Amino acid sequence: MPKSELYIMLNHKKKHFKYFFRLFTLLFFISLIITQNISQAEDEKLKAAEEYREQGYEQQQKGNLSDAFTFYSKAIALGLENPAIFNDLGIISEQIGFDGNAEKFYLKAIEVDQKYLPSYMNLAYFYQKINKLEDAFRNFKMRYELGSSQDHWTERAKQEMIKIHPEYKQWTIRIDAEKFNQELVKAEEEKLKERINRSKAHYQQGRSYCYNGRYDEAIDEYDNALALSPDDSVIKDERTKCATKFIKEIAASKTNQAMQLLESGNYVAAKNKFREVLSIIPNESF
Repeated sequence: MPKSELYIMLNHKKKHFKYFFRLFTLLFFISLIITQNISQAEDEKLKAAEEYREQGYEQQQKGNLSDAFTFYSKAIALGLENPAIFNDLGIISEQIGFDGNAEKFYLKAIEVDQKYLPSYMNLAYFYQKINKLEDAFRNFKMRYELGSSQDHWTERAKQEMIKIHPEYKQWTIRIDAEKFNQELVKAEEEKLKERINRSKAHYQQGRSYCYNGRYDEAIDEYDNALALSPDDSVIKDERTKCATKFIKEIAASKTNQAMQLLESGNYVAAKNKFREVLSIIPNESF
């Protein structure tokens, strides 16, 4: 192939490459802008939904149930899936006589969050009101099982379910005992976790003080950490290193003072200062 034709072909390919590179770059930035706009639109949509929710709550507190229902519905229409909203819509629906909607909203609240407890209780009372006792029992039972033993609504759910099925009383005694043990273990675990976190905080503060030469404060922090985690070997080692630095610093200072006294001819004072140096060195590891 002649050199002129080869040059033309290579130049043509180079132009094509530049064209496709520019096109790719342009498409990339367009997609980035679109993504940012979508994200911004979603944020604005969520903000508007939250505002509708707040307005709905305000109207509900004032007793303006129709307005509250409207605002809550607008919040949901914008995609705000909050179990509390669906639960409140269920309550409002009952109050204005829309029982079919009430059931639907309570069930939706539970679908959104299966651990949202108020809807189980409201749904159970709703079923009790329309004489669907087995459905009421099932929801009272769920509220009882999911609730804390310290929650008075848990106790009320238990009493309501026993009214429907008295034979479950012995079962609730066993469940109460299991809950108590589980909550006791959980409380101990939380205490241990809290102690460990406090110990870590003291340890980190100790390291910071030691790094900045504030050795006495560092040792106090390490001691506080060890009071909470006495078997932590890492904290013990760091405390030992810091205490050693502290002793070396004091010993060096007193040695310099002793040497100055010695050079000035004050031998008695120098000897006493050297004794002070020896006195700060521990007889055993710390």
